[in-house]
Amino acid sequence: MHLHHNTSISGHPGCWKTLELVMRNYWWPGISKYVLSYVDGCDVCQRGKAFPEMPAGKLMLMNPIPNMPWTDISVDFVMGLPEAQGYDAILVVV
Repeated sequence: MHLHHNTSISGHPGCWKTLELVMRNYWWPGISKYVLSYVDGCDVCQRGKAFPEMPAGKLMLMNPIPNMPWTDISVDFVMGLPEAQGYDAILVVV
């Protein structure tokens, strides 16, 4: 599977093209299901996949607009990042 899907020559061709490439050399019962699950689990393919979504829309102003700093804040954590100097998360304050 790796040779028919992940190499730079094959270039992550998608479910049906990968199935076609594998079936040129191999066959076993359940080959279609295996190839589809392999491609669905491919991290590179999932990152490049375009999902059909509506545009986000226009930004809305905050009402009322704060007149002093720190009167309206939001806090969020970005977690699951690669570890750097013992840390794997970022605190974002807006």
